[in-house]
Amino acid sequence: LDFANSFRKSHPFELLSEIRKRNSCYYWMSKMLKEAVEMFGQSYNEGNGLLGKLQGPFYQSLSTVLAIPQFNMFLYAPTSTTTSLEVAKEMSGKTGMILEFDNSRGDSQYLKGMSC
Repeated sequence: LDFANSFRKSHPFELLSEIRKRNSCYYWMSKMLKEAVEMFGQSYNEGNGLLGKLQGPFYQSLSTVLAIPQFNMFLYAPTSTTTSLEVAKEMSGKTGMILEFDNSRGDSQYLKGMSC
């Protein structure tokens, strides 16, 4: 079991309680990661002292196409994104899709992340 997959459903009908149980072996690492991002992360409006502001758009590559015409989501788990559309295109391949996230409007300006 790896860290990233412990946040995701292993099958479509998996209960949240099962995900939490599986993720429990990463409890302390998850807690520390969340606190590090909240304390030292960057947002649209402010840097963290060492790094500048974290401004989108951000792209996430998926290896398959999902039927979602539009969405509004809050990512509260480690998520790999890039600010380079070219990198996202390469990662998604010929059969995938790219999700675009923007943090320039509304409350999303205050969400924190880390540029690693």
